[in-house]
Amino acid sequence: MKITLATLASATAQQVFEQSAKHLLKQNEKCISGSSCAYRGPAGACAAGALLSDADAALVKAEGMNEGAGWGAVVHRLGASSAHLELIEDLQYVHDGSAPAHWRPALRVVAAQHRLDSSFMDLLPVPYEPVSIRETALA
Repeated sequence: MKITLATLASATAQQVFEQSAKHLLKQNEKCISGSSCAYRGPAGACAAGALLSDADAALVKAEGMNEGAGWGAVVHRLGASSAHLELIEDLQYVHDGSAPAHWRPALRVVAAQHRLDSSFMDLLPVPYEPVSIRETALA
């Protein structure tokens, strides 16, 4: 099931976590618009933005909440389900508060805090991260 605002209330916490985590780990880049993290932007979507359909994302943008608005604001202003509010905010914090190289371990912490299974991440490829020139020179 693809989770959107319309299906969020019927989704399990595990489904929400998996959809968001898989999205982040595949994208491997922060979604930024201007200087702020955004639900949707040129790089794709943030952890919470991965739970929005294109129509949902357009509504969030029309309401002026694409950048800098927490998930609680989306729930309140759009009348969206508050199901999984804390989990989604924690996932949003992983995206907004850490570099993509740190997302995998941060997502495991979120999974543990919410008593969710993160073992599916072991099957996802680890993205290529080029070694810096300085690290090469030190080797």
